Amino acid sequence: MRFFFLLFLVCSTTVYSFDYKKAVRTELSKQFGNAANEQSILFDYNHFVQIKEDTFVVPNGYHYVFQLKNGTIQRMDESTFHGGNFGRFLFTWNNTIYALGGYGFFNTNNNLAFFNAKLKGWMVEKTTGNKPPFIYGVSYQLGNKIISFNNYKIGNNIDTDVLDSNLYVLDLKHKQWIKKQLNPKVCFVGRVFYLKDYVLTVGNNHSVLVHRKELQFVFVDNEKVGLNVKYDQINQISGNTMGILSYGNHRKEALQVLISMDELWTKSPKQALIVATNLPKHSSSYGAWMFLIISVLLVVISIYFFRKKKTKKVALDYNVLELRLINANKILNTDEMDEIFEITHLELDARKLKRSRMIEEINSRFPNFIIREKDNTDKRKFVYRIHQ
Repeated sequence: MRFFFLLFLVCSTTVYSFDYKKAVRTELSKQFGNAANEQSILFDYNHFVQIKEDTFVVPNGYHYVFQLKNGTIQRMDESTFHGGNFGRFLFTWNNTIYALGGYGFFNTNNNLAFFNAKLKGWMVEKTTGNKPPFIYGVSYQLGNKIISFNNYKIGNNIDTDVLDSNLYVLDLKHKQWIKKQLNPKVCFVGRVFYLKDYVLTVGNNHSVLVHRKELQFVFVDNEKVGLNVKYDQINQISGNTMGILSYGNHRKEALQVLISMDELWTKSPKQALIVATNLPKHSSSYGAWMFLIISVLLVVISIYFFRKKKTKKVALDYNVLELRLINANKILNTDEMDEIFEITHLELDARKLKRSRMIEEINSRFPNFIIREKDNTDKRKFVYRIHQ
């Protein structure tokens, strides 16, 4: 695959149109060798930020920071670690470059990282509140807030990919997250492109266009506007226009078609991203009924946990007995352990927590009875060695 850089950026009234292919490839080659020549990267507006009069380029998935100045490119960082945040969202706050979330090395992270210009490296900043468990989807800056939704966790062909159906808002002043209910019509996984004023998510049959200064979106029919194309056919993003290579049946060379996001936004009906959650007004008896319902629920929950605690020891002893009789001197994988613990009906995260607690309880009664080890056939997985 050819290593192709096409950089377009509109900052204030200045239009930059540089080919930094040679300079950036040189920096990549220092660390990655000839592998840098095999990469194909299309720079959209999620690769550029501006601080005052300075424009910076941060290639997606890398920790390189380049400054564009007087028709040249200058590296500002001393990073050596790369590849851990593909698909991150790039933005600035208080004259600092930030990168939110991303995927790499089999992990979908939810970190808020910032570039420390003095140390010439990236650092993670702590956030609080109802934080998204993973961030790899659509994010954009709206004033002093970051809007993030359609985040999904990649399962690496081991676990099922998980799509988060919520919308999250990060208050940049206090670094605090809150969770909102996302309009289910917009919840899907697609290819995300950042333009000057829009974020476009391209799905199989339809796309969603979000204005970066609004909490609204419009639906786009891919076939009607020409977005039913492969990823490598999208070869240019300039301002609010996307360039697509169109191949006809009898055409030897591709014809570039330009799609205006401004036109799509103007002609399409708008819908709200966030679902209204205001509760309707009720009569005075509503409070009494709610108190009664909550009281009953508390009693039921208390009875459940009391019975669960009372029978916990018996269940665990039974599991230990079954492990000894059936699986002595054997190595079990995660699924086999979950079947023995009878927790396969739980969600993935709950299953992991339950498995860990049960193993800890068993080992407290029978030291080193269950030992977790790396799988020799796949170092990303764990197996469990059972001892008598």
